[in-house]
Amino acid sequence: EGDFRLFEALSSGALVMVDRMGTPYHHPLIDGEHVVYYDHTNKTDLLDKLTHALNRPHWARKVGVKGYAHVLRHHRAVSWAD
Repeated sequence: EGDFRLFEALSSGALVMVDRMGTPYHHPLIDGEHVVYYDHTNKTDLLDKLTHALNRPHWARKVGVKGYAHVLRHHRAVSWAD
């Protein structure tokens, strides 16, 4: 369920920030290229990364678009059925 919701969020084209999940899968998401991972044990990590994204809207948009393209290419339901 968690992966499915993550892929739904990425398919919106928005920048997605998520804590790392331990589920391995083919064609993993790359931090800073398709998604932004934060450390949920570090109280300032998410805030620092949100600030970074807000100060660099072009970068945030680029990551969102790349995440969208990656999900459409590798993580649609039809891709998992093959």
